[in-house]
Amino acid sequence: MERPTKETLVSQVRRLIRKNLMAGRWLPGTRLTIRDLANELDVSTTPVREVVLQLASEGVLQQKHNQSFHVFNLDRDSYLELRNLRVLLEGHAAERAAHLATEAEIGKLSSIHAMLCASEAEQDVKVALEQNQAFHLYLVQIGGSQTNMAFVENLWLKMGPFLNNLYPRQIQWNVVGHSHDSVIAALQAKDADAARLAIQNDIVMGGVEMLASFEKA
Repeated sequence: MERPTKETLVSQVRRLIRKNLMAGRWLPGTRLTIRDLANELDVSTTPVREVVLQLASEGVLQQKHNQSFHVFNLDRDSYLELRNLRVLLEGHAAERAAHLATEAEIGKLSSIHAMLCASEAEQDVKVALEQNQAFHLYLVQIGGSQTNMAFVENLWLKMGPFLNNLYPRQIQWNVVGHSHDSVIAALQAKDADAARLAIQNDIVMGGVEMLASFEKA
């Protein structure tokens, strides 16, 4: 992980750990210890302890022992609840983005999607998950609501690790067409309804892989 900078140490540690949870860096159920995280970040255990205890109190991490925490693992009902909330909130953000997006912002969103497609073609799951998360959160950012961004990020803290179940894919999105392409086209056309439907379709279609993972368990 990145090392903390001049930003307040606890705030920086919180940002980095949250970022890695949302990007699916750790699989559901992964055991995390305060000491291991502190060593990885090259900081003392004090700020790490404060952050992981806060995340545990928010239900993002599950505390097993005083120094041991596990990445949250979703059951089917919890997954569907989070997915349905994402459909509503990210759909709302896409509608707003269709009215607000600049050419530069659409260009950045297109670049993120291009990196996602390239990483999928190379079967680089880590980068693919990072770029998928970046696409969704940047779309919400374009939508311009800090309140909505906070809600969506909190959903992604639990959803991010579980999105590892998207891979390996049986059908490559960049071969059959990707809902992200439809999102970008809708933003270019300033079509709010199309933007909302495209991102909602992306979330629901990805859910097919998610729901299948429960059947295999």
